[in-house]
Amino acid sequence: MREAKQQYNIPFMSISLDLTQNAVQNKKLIGVRVSYVASGSLKSWNLAVRAFNPTANEVPSKLASNLLIQWMIAILEEI
Repeated sequence: MREAKQQYNIPFMSISLDLTQNAVQNKKLIGVRVSYVASGSLKSWNLAVRAFNPTANEVPSKLASNLLIQWMIAILEEI
């Protein structure tokens, strides 16, 4: 993100995760979004949405924040 901010002269840039659950199929989803300011307005792009189904081994052994970061990194490496 630091390189992108410098290369494209973006004054503000953030990455966020959106967690949601499909009410019909009861599936959990995780979305990765990048937001930035350009020409005085906020721009936002969804980079990916994937099924979020951590294994039983992942859940109790990790803090929720670390688990989410691990999933975000895996998604970003994939795209």
